[in-house]
Amino acid sequence: MSKQLKIALLGATGAVGGIYLKRALAAGHQVVALVRDSSKLEQCEGLTVMKGDTTQSSDVAAVIANADVVVSCVGNSKDVHIMESTARSVLEAARARQTPPKTIFISSLGCSGTSWPIKMVSILMGGKKTFRDYNQADILISSEAEVPYVLVRPTGFTDKPGTGKYTVFRSGGTFAKLIPRADVAQFLFDATTTNTWDGPGGVQLGGYKDAK
Repeated sequence: MSKQLKIALLGATGAVGGIYLKRALAAGHQVVALVRDSSKLEQCEGLTVMKGDTTQSSDVAAVIANADVVVSCVGNSKDVHIMESTARSVLEAARARQTPPKTIFISSLGCSGTSWPIKMVSILMGGKKTFRDYNQADILISSEAEVPYVLVRPTGFTDKPGTGKYTVFRSGGTFAKLIPRADVAQFLFDATTTNTWDGPGGVQLGGYKDAK
């Protein structure tokens, strides 16, 4: 087995976060999950559940204190905009560590000018406030100089079964296939255990081009 990692996970009760959690635990890694409602996660071997708020840097700092990698699967829900405040809290807490841990964030294609058509679709579907929150978080992460990060912008989610594969673009992913949530979780896990996509600018993530 590869090196056992200590992973701090935000958004573990969400669709992508829940799949990621199962994948990380199955691989033998230690996971500390920060959740608002601790009753939504059962304690099990390898998992520590901490109650708190991802928008509060003190709560985040407690969760990432000993983490090798921090993974944020946080997303906005209707009328709840926490992307920018969560990103700020994570980066502040990571920066406070003597050696900042690698942080992995989900954003959205269309942010930071990556796709004008997707931006317009996102605004029509989710509203200007929701897109602005994603975009501000994306800009904040992209400008980070001290904390190593992976910033991933999926083209759009589906609930289809995962293929275990995906397509990564440094640019030009506007017309990529939509991607199953399970494959987004797989990418996040791969980004946790390798350094392939580390570095500035972020990546666009689409469905595997040969998948049906």
